[in-house]
Amino acid sequence: MSALEAVADALPGAVADELLVVRHRLALGVDPVTVWRSLAAHPQLRPLGRALARAQQSGASVSVAVEALAAELAAESRSRTDALARSVEVRAAAPLGVCFLPAFVLLGVVPMVAGIFSAMRLFG
Repeated sequence: MSALEAVADALPGAVADELLVVRHRLALGVDPVTVWRSLAAHPQLRPLGRALARAQQSGASVSVAVEALAAELAAESRSRTDALARSVEVRAAAPLGVCFLPAFVLLGVVPMVAGIFSAMRLFG
């Protein structure tokens, strides 16, 4: 199993499918630079495709580019998770308010209204 297959197996969805297409194209003997440049058309894998195409032409190491891409994707994932967690707080406030509203009315408003009416009867 190649490294590309291992990565594709570890990833879910469209990214894995795209990497498997790349692996099959490379196995068929398509020019590696062309294959990696075509990967640069994918929105999530654009930096990886550019880095690998550049490395294929120049022979440079791709480890720095891959590590930077991994760090960037991890940061995006964390920020997306944080945003979802904050939105849960907001969405949970409305049902909680609806649950506490009857108690507020029964314990706060009703005794106050009853007190006002009883005071009006005493003075009236």
